[in-house]
Amino acid sequence: MVERHFQSTVSSETVAAASRWARDLAADLRLGHQDSYRIDLVLSEIVQNAVDHIDLADAELPLEVHAEIDRGTLRLTVVDAGAAFDPLSVPFPAQPENIEAATLGGLGVHLVREFSERCGYERRGDRNRFEAVFALAPPATATPAAAAIPRGTDRRGDAGTVRFPLQRSDGSVTAQDQRSVRDRRLAGFISRSEIFRDVPYAQVEEIVAAFPIKDVIGRTILLRPGDHNDHVLIVLQGTLRVYFDHLESPEYVEIFEGGCVGEMSIIDDKPISAFVVADPSCRLLLIDRESFLTRVITLSRVARNLLSTLTERMRRSNETIIEQLKSKIELEQLQRDLRHAQTIQESMLPRGPLFGGRTELDCAGKMRAAKEVGGDFYDAFPIDAGRIFVAIGDVCNKGMPAALFMVRALTTLRSEISRTAQDMRRHLQSAVERLNSHLYASNDAQQFVSLFCGVLDIDRGMLTYVNGGHNPPLVSVDGVEFEFLGDPVNPIVGIVDGLRFEAGELKMPAGSTLLLYTDGITEAEDSRGEMFGEERLKALARRAGGATAASLVDEMIAAVDEFSAGTVQSDDITVLAVRLLDGAPGT
Repeated sequence: MVERHFQSTVSSETVAAASRWARDLAADLRLGHQDSYRIDLVLSEIVQNAVDHIDLADAELPLEVHAEIDRGTLRLTVVDAGAAFDPLSVPFPAQPENIEAATLGGLGVHLVREFSERCGYERRGDRNRFEAVFALAPPATATPAAAAIPRGTDRRGDAGTVRFPLQRSDGSVTAQDQRSVRDRRLAGFISRSEIFRDVPYAQVEEIVAAFPIKDVIGRTILLRPGDHNDHVLIVLQGTLRVYFDHLESPEYVEIFEGGCVGEMSIIDDKPISAFVVADPSCRLLLIDRESFLTRVITLSRVARNLLSTLTERMRRSNETIIEQLKSKIELEQLQRDLRHAQTIQESMLPRGPLFGGRTELDCAGKMRAAKEVGGDFYDAFPIDAGRIFVAIGDVCNKGMPAALFMVRALTTLRSEISRTAQDMRRHLQSAVERLNSHLYASNDAQQFVSLFCGVLDIDRGMLTYVNGGHNPPLVSVDGVEFEFLGDPVNPIVGIVDGLRFEAGELKMPAGSTLLLYTDGITEAEDSRGEMFGEERLKALARRAGGATAASLVDEMIAAVDEFSAGTVQSDDITVLAVRLLDGAPGT
C-alpha cells in the first residue's frame, strides 16, 4: 500500500495547491492521463466545495487530503474543519424546459459522482470527511510520466495522423481541426464571478467553450482612454488595474479574479475613459461585443448581476468622490492657513526701509521661503541711539515645523538682547547662551538653528558678534574688497544644553559693509547639480561693492535665480546687508 498526504489551511489558494498536488501524485504513480485528469478534477471539486462552505475570515482552518493506493484502487479522503455539510445531499437539478426555468449551479458534486467509482460523506466530531474511490488503469497500460500529454492540450487522439481537408459522411468538407478542449473547472470558476453568479452551470460551460482565452505574459496596457473597446474582459487569473488619471498615479482600482471590465463601453458604445493594465501572468476570457449583447446579457440572472455590479461600483465611486471632496476642502483650508501663516511670518521680520531715518546707515534684508513658510529669519533694530542689533538665522528643515521653531528662536533672541547691559560683548555671549538653553528645553524634535548676531556700535565703528554655527559673513572694511569673517565660530544653537559661546570683535569704520546670508544662497544648485558656492558669492559681492544695500540684496538673489534656472528652489533664501555710510562718526 502507498500513502500520500496533503495539508493546508483553507484559503483562496487552496484549490490550486490541491490540484498541483493531485497532478504530482499521478505523475509519481505513473498513472495514465485519463486517471490523472479524473483525480485532479474530483479533488479540485471537493476542495472547492470545502472552501465555499468555510468562512475565510476565520482563523486558519485546517484541510487535509489523504491518498491510499492499493491493488489498483485509489482511496482519496478530504477532511476539513468547516460547518457540517453533506454535498451528496444536493439533488441533481431537473432538466429545465427552457433557459429561464434552469436551476442554479450545483453540478460540481455530480461531476465527482461521474468521475469516481464511488464516493461518500460522514461527519466525525467537528470534521467533515468526504471520500472518493477510483479504479486505476493497470500499470501495463499506464502512460509514463515523461510521455504524459500536458494539460490544456487535446487528448482525444493523435492529430498527426489526420489529414485536412476532411469530407464528412453528409458530404460537407471541414478545412481544419475544429476540436477544442477547455478545463471544465473554468466553468465552475466563472459561474461564481460577478456577472455569472448563480447562472446555470451548463450555460456558463457553453460560454467558456465559445470564447477565447488570452494569456498576458508581462505587464500590458490593454486599453487606453479614447480607445474603442470591442470586448468584455473577465479575469480568470491575476489582476487588472484601472487608472482613471495616469499610469503612474497611486490611485487605481484593482479587478481581481472573477471580476470584469469593458461592459460599460460595450453597453453605451462610448470610448474607454481609463487605462486598463494587466499585471504579469494575467489570464482573461474575452467576450466580443455582439455575443455579449445578444447571447450573454440575455442569460438568466446576468442582467440583474450586471446591474448589481454597476450599482456597487457606482456606490464605491460615490464614496470615493465624497472622500476626494473632503480631502479637497481640507487641502484648501490648509492652503488658506499656510497663506495666513506666511503673512504672519513675514510681518515678524523687519520691513524696509530699515533704519530709514538715519543717514549714516543703509540696511536692507529679504527672506524667500522654499515653501509657504520657512525656517530662515533676519532681524535689525536699534538698541539705543548709537548701537544697532542685526541677526540672521537658519532653522534646520523647512515648512511649518521650521517656521514655528523660527518664531520661538526670534522672539526669545529679541527678548534677551533687549536687556540693558554695560559690557556688550559679555551681554551678547550671555544672550546666545540663554537662547541655546531655552531652545534646548522641550525640543523633542531635536531641531536647531544656525545663527549669526551682532551689535554694531556706530559711534565707535565696532562690530561685536557671535557666530553660532552659521555661514561666515562677507565683510568689506573701509571699502576694501569683500572677505569672509572667520573665527570665532561656535556650535549650532538649541541642540546641546550648557554651551558657552565666544564673541568676536571687528573694526567697521564708515564705508564698511556687512553681508549676511543663509546656505540657501551658497547651496543653490543648477541643472547639473553644481552648487553656487562661496567663491561665486564673494566674486559677486566684490563686483557690486559700491551698490546700495537694497540693490546688493536683490543682485544676490537674482544671481542665484539665474544660476539655478530650471531647478526648484530647495531651501529658504535670506540675505541681509548693512552699510556704514561716510556720514557715520566712527573712524
